[in-house]
Amino acid sequence: MQKPIAIIGAGNGGQAFAGYLSLHGREVKIFDVVQATVDRLTELGGVTLSGNSDVTGFGKIQLASTDIGAVMDAKSFWLYCLPFITKIWRKKWHLI
Repeated sequence: MQKPIAIIGAGNGGQAFAGYLSLHGREVKIFDVVQATVDRLTELGGVTLSGNSDVTGFGKIQLASTDIGAVMDAKSFWLYCLPFITKIWRKKWHLI
Protein backbone atom coordinates (compact mmCIF):
# COMPACT_ATOMS: atom_id res chain seq x y z
CA MET A 1 0.00 0.00 0.00
CA GLN A 2 1.32 3.44 -0.92
CA LYS A 3 1.67 6.20 1.64
CA PRO A 4 -0.86 9.04 1.41
CA ILE A 5 0.50 12.37 0.18
CA ALA A 6 0.26 15.53 2.30
CA ILE A 7 0.73 18.63 0.14
CA ILE A 8 1.66 21.80 1.97
CA GLY A 9 0.55 24.81 -0.06
CA ALA A 10 -2.61 24.94 -2.17
CA GLY A 11 -1.53 27.48 -4.73
CA ASN A 12 -1.32 26.66 -8.43
CA GLY A 13 1.59 24.25 -7.98
CA GLY A 14 0.08 22.46 -4.99
CA GLN A 15 -3.28 22.03 -6.68
CA ALA A 16 -1.67 20.77 -9.88
CA PHE A 17 0.38 18.21 -7.92
CA ALA A 18 -2.72 17.17 -5.97
CA GLY A 19 -4.73 16.57 -9.14
CA TYR A 20 -1.87 14.77 -10.88
CA LEU A 21 -1.12 12.47 -7.95
CA SER A 22 -4.80 11.73 -7.37
CA LEU A 23 -5.27 10.80 -11.02
CA HIS A 24 -2.38 8.36 -10.53
CA GLY A 25 -4.24 6.65 -7.70
CA ARG A 26 -2.68 8.33 -4.68
CA GLU A 27 -4.61 9.52 -1.63
CA VAL A 28 -4.04 13.28 -1.38
CA LYS A 29 -4.59 15.76 1.44
CA ILE A 30 -3.73 19.44 1.07
CA PHE A 31 -3.00 22.24 3.54
CA ASP A 32 -3.16 25.99 3.01
CA VAL A 33 -3.34 29.05 5.24
CA VAL A 34 -5.97 30.75 3.08
CA GLN A 35 -9.42 29.67 4.26
CA ALA A 36 -11.12 30.69 0.99
CA THR A 37 -8.83 28.36 -0.98
CA VAL A 38 -9.53 25.47 1.39
CA ASP A 39 -13.27 26.16 1.28
CA ARG A 40 -13.30 26.13 -2.52
CA LEU A 41 -11.31 22.88 -2.74
CA THR A 42 -13.63 21.29 -0.18
CA GLU A 43 -16.68 22.48 -2.14
CA LEU A 44 -15.32 21.08 -5.40
CA GLY A 45 -13.90 17.92 -3.84
CA GLY A 46 -10.73 18.12 -5.92
CA VAL A 47 -9.09 19.72 -8.94
CA THR A 48 -9.68 19.44 -12.66
CA LEU A 49 -6.55 19.09 -14.78
CA SER A 50 -6.86 20.09 -18.40
CA GLY A 51 -4.72 21.35 -21.23
CA ASN A 52 -1.89 19.93 -23.27
CA SER A 53 -1.01 17.01 -21.03
CA ASP A 54 -1.18 13.23 -20.99
CA VAL A 55 -2.94 13.46 -17.63
CA THR A 56 -6.30 15.23 -17.61
CA GLY A 57 -9.47 14.80 -15.61
CA PHE A 58 -10.76 15.30 -12.08
CA GLY A 59 -8.35 14.54 -9.26
CA LYS A 60 -10.11 13.93 -5.94
CA ILE A 61 -8.67 15.52 -2.80
CA GLN A 62 -9.41 13.53 0.37
CA LEU A 63 -9.06 16.56 2.64
CA ALA A 64 -8.34 20.27 2.26
CA SER A 65 -7.68 22.05 5.55
CA THR A 66 -6.09 25.00 7.33
CA ASP A 67 -5.24 22.58 10.15
CA ILE A 68 -1.78 21.28 9.32
CA GLY A 69 -2.10 18.53 11.93
CA ALA A 70 -5.14 17.12 10.15
CA VAL A 71 -3.22 16.95 6.87
CA MET A 72 0.19 15.74 8.00
CA ASP A 73 0.86 12.58 9.97
CA ALA A 74 3.74 10.16 10.42
CA LYS A 75 2.31 7.80 7.79
CA SER A 76 2.19 10.33 4.98
CA PHE A 77 4.74 11.55 2.46
CA TRP A 78 5.06 15.34 2.66
CA LEU A 79 5.35 17.52 -0.44
CA TYR A 80 5.99 21.23 0.01
CA CYS A 81 4.71 23.63 -2.69
CA LEU A 82 5.46 27.02 -1.21
CA PRO A 83 6.55 30.34 -2.72
CA PHE A 84 10.24 31.13 -2.83
CA ILE A 85 11.40 32.63 0.45
CA THR A 86 12.48 36.20 -0.19
CA LYS A 87 15.90 37.49 0.79
CA ILE A 88 14.35 39.52 3.62
CA TRP A 89 12.80 36.44 5.21
CA ARG A 90 15.91 34.35 4.68
CA LYS A 91 17.93 37.04 6.42
CA LYS A 92 15.42 37.29 9.26
CA TRP A 93 15.53 33.53 9.82
CA HIS A 94 19.36 33.53 9.52
CA LEU A 95 19.33 31.41 6.37
CA ILE A 96 21.88 33.67 4.64
